[in-house]
Amino acid sequence: MLQQTMNSQNVMTLDKMGSRYPSRLSFSRSMLRRLLHDNWKITKSKFDLNDQGYGTVVYEIAINQNIYSLVCFSQHLANEDRSDRVIAEKWDTAYSLINGKLDEKELTRLKENVPLQESGRNSSKELILSRANKSVRLFKYVVNCLSKGEQPDLNEINKVGYILRTTAVYGSGKFGLSDFSNTKEVTDFKQPFRAEMLAVYLIREFSVELVEHVAKKKNPEKAVKLNNNIKQHLGIGNSTGLGMAPFIIKHPKLINKWMSQYTQSLKNILNQKIDEEKINGVINKKDIKQKVGFKNSNYNIVQVGSVQEVKGQDILIKQFDNIKKLCPKAKLYFVGNYTSEWGKSLVNHSKFSSLAKDIIFLGHKSNALDYLCVADLIIHPSRGEALPRVVIEGMALGGAIIVSEIDGHKELIQHGDTGYLFDLNNPMELTHLVEVLYNDKNKAKRMGASAKNYCFENYSEKNMKNAYKKLFDHTVL
Repeated sequence: MLQQTMNSQNVMTLDKMGSRYPSRLSFSRSMLRRLLHDNWKITKSKFDLNDQGYGTVVYEIAINQNIYSLVCFSQHLANEDRSDRVIAEKWDTAYSLINGKLDEKELTRLKENVPLQESGRNSSKELILSRANKSVRLFKYVVNCLSKGEQPDLNEINKVGYILRTTAVYGSGKFGLSDFSNTKEVTDFKQPFRAEMLAVYLIREFSVELVEHVAKKKNPEKAVKLNNNIKQHLGIGNSTGLGMAPFIIKHPKLINKWMSQYTQSLKNILNQKIDEEKINGVINKKDIKQKVGFKNSNYNIVQVGSVQEVKGQDILIKQFDNIKKLCPKAKLYFVGNYTSEWGKSLVNHSKFSSLAKDIIFLGHKSNALDYLCVADLIIHPSRGEALPRVVIEGMALGGAIIVSEIDGHKELIQHGDTGYLFDLNNPMELTHLVEVLYNDKNKAKRMGASAKNYCFENYSEKNMKNAYKKLFDHTVL
């Protein structure tokens, strides 16, 4: 069944399959792609919680011309009733994803039945039934931190990884819910587990809003919300996965696709031929500069990436007036599409700047590497990144680089050696660092050389291939 990259006995085991990372075929990833592609709109139509976080919340999801509702019921749970076993009868929270908009009559009916879970009465309008319990220790810890105006320690967050954990996510006709044959005909959820993944996604969002709400009620004057860089470490726990067993048994072709794309990817990596001569080839920067239209008389600053808020182009533009006063030859180039509403707004706004002639939005370029190659300075002011390839490419090309001090950048840039890091909360620091490199070309050159050496020592094709092989040998073989 599997390709012959590996023996199936070494791949098709529970521990190996359980260690797999999500891929484009994963239920959660495919749901999130559809959410973004179809521009699903999620709003709260009801948020009625008391000071302890008990009450009702309703999220409405607009998909195409249809409305769906996730109702969340939160209640007090005595310690003696707390259990993550399937046979439990009471939970901290209970949920149902419904086809349609809720009125008060419908909400009353759901309130009487959803918290009962298997013992309640459900109709074919209900697509998903779920419940979840708090991680009591982490919930209390996060509430206490936020109520004092502090952020929780990321290490404490990562020890657990969730505020709520589901003990069941029912669908596909269980307990009177809509059968999948009905769901795919009358809703937008036409793929297996699409509705379940949406419900779990919203339960995770509810868990964050719940803990923030309780913290705010505890200390209205000082309480703060979770920072996004901490929030992204929170998922949703899951105490059971019984429903997946029959799915795996009944969908051998899909499982084959999942495992085949995995093993084929590994095969492609291990068989990759490395062209060392091409990697270390001589680059004719003079010709490339002429090709992209850069003038030697200018100090060409380049930022590569789609124009969107998370990439932070607005931070750079706001500082460019100060940069220009200190670095009069500076010219700012943005390489990347600006099709989002935020991007279009930023581009239009910059047209009315007194420095408009020195701020150039080039749009998408298939030769973006050429701009990185001949830039006098590369700036990446992102508000959030994982491991940004643009920064790695700039380093590999020996560019002088300034980046924002966020997790993904700090993994790559050693401040003062392979580049500079600036504090997003102190954007004037960016201006100062640009001035330093503008006035000290030798420092910029040394920094670029150091960045290139670091990049090839850690991220060259050869080293990455060996690292991948070591990883797969450890986790798969």
